Amino acid sequence: MLCGSYRFHGTLLDDAVLPESKGSIFRNTFGPALRHVVCAMKQKDCAGCILDRRCLYPLLFSSPPPANHHLLPPFPKGKIRSTTIPAPFVIEPPETSATSFQRKDPFDFGLVLFGRSNEHLLHFIQTFEEMGRLGIGRRTEKGRSRFVIASVDAGGETVWDGRERSLREGDYTEDLRAGFLADTEKALSSPIAAVTVHLVSPLVGIAGSSREDLLTFPVLMQSVLDRILALNRTYGKGQLAIDVPGLVSRAAGVRIAQSSLRRRGEARPVRRPDSSVHTGRVIGEVTYEGPLGEFLPCLRFCERTHLGRETAWGAGQIRVHSVQP
Repeated sequence: MLCGSYRFHGTLLDDAVLPESKGSIFRNTFGPALRHVVCAMKQKDCAGCILDRRCLYPLLFSSPPPANHHLLPPFPKGKIRSTTIPAPFVIEPPETSATSFQRKDPFDFGLVLFGRSNEHLLHFIQTFEEMGRLGIGRRTEKGRSRFVIASVDAGGETVWDGRERSLREGDYTEDLRAGFLADTEKALSSPIAAVTVHLVSPLVGIAGSSREDLLTFPVLMQSVLDRILALNRTYGKGQLAIDVPGLVSRAAGVRIAQSSLRRRGEARPVRRPDSSVHTGRVIGEVTYEGPLGEFLPCLRFCERTHLGRETAWGAGQIRVHSVQP
């Protein structure tokens, strides 16, 4: 599965008042800006548009289910598996919790693209430029705060320069599937005694039902494996052969050694009787101890892709630190 990671470097043109959680900035403005950039028919609704199979907007927001979705196992009680598939992009908002910014302050953020979405990098750049023109943040007498994109980096190289307004030709993606398989082989000879997972942004929708079981390792691994399989099935060239039941079962042998996890906002149960997963936003850091070697490649994969819900807008970003015995 091809994955491209891009870093956008921007500058604010006006003083700005932004929310602590910057993901809402993109959630509210990215879609309208993208439609303005790519929609050739200028219709209010994509339904029935003759360009829906070629346009980037429906590709990102109303992608069809994978071709083999009817072959996937059903949910319990005969329910049909949801055809909702993971978004082909992740926007990583600025990590700062500051809310007040001055004109000429930097406005940097990241973008992760999966599969063929990398072919549309220029459209993403144009969309963020349109966002900058429309403005972001709290509306003032002068309107919302504008920004410009100065450059875009990938792999330590500048691939787009705002002054020259040209995209440098090249392939800036990496094969996460190949990397995952290579890491899995190395894990067999590299025992890990402890792993610390830091939630850079809130983890949405996968916490346990009580404070005591807040993100136990089996719950975390089930979500990690779901993310890996869904992304590879949708944007890769074939499913990964992963022993999901075995990994989840062995994850029960890993315990929480230390945790500063806490909920942000009120959790409510998911409306599925077969699920112990709860919604809500979890932040903080947790350290696990036990036989962790075989799980580390899975966690490393999700370091790149995020996990949980609302990943398109930056939720579920993690950093993993491992300790050898």
